[in-house]
Amino acid sequence: MHEILDTALNRFGEFIVAAQAPPRILPNSPPGSSSPNSWIPPPPNLYKLNFDAVWSGEGKAGAGAVIRSYDGVILMAAHWEISSSSSVDEAEASACFLGLKLALEGLRNTHTSHVKRDGNRIANCLAKLALLSPDRTWTF
Repeated sequence: MHEILDTALNRFGEFIVAAQAPPRILPNSPPGSSSPNSWIPPPPNLYKLNFDAVWSGEGKAGAGAVIRSYDGVILMAAHWEISSSSSVDEAEASACFLGLKLALEGLRNTHTSHVKRDGNRIANCLAKLALLSPDRTWTF
């Protein structure tokens, strides 16, 4: 069942990206950055939070977050509209705050690291979805 939901969420994210003109998104990590380009699972018995933000450049932004287990199973996913954001950095900070709040509601131990957008596609798609629909959280 989790595989079906995971696949459906991935396909939905791909659909959103393909069907909508993408809003202005955060720039890629600078050349030489040591952040990974692909999703790296956490160690067994731990969970990983990924979050991202998009910014329209018109004061509106969206945030998305996903929590997965070491085998990639999605446990929680959410997106939020950020109605007043003055910059890309502010949108990312809001995404970080909202993602951590989501994680703290369902998890006890956390660890943080940066991942490039290519390794963070689900959270990025959720952030884009936040520009199109009301706030939403999924728990699996």
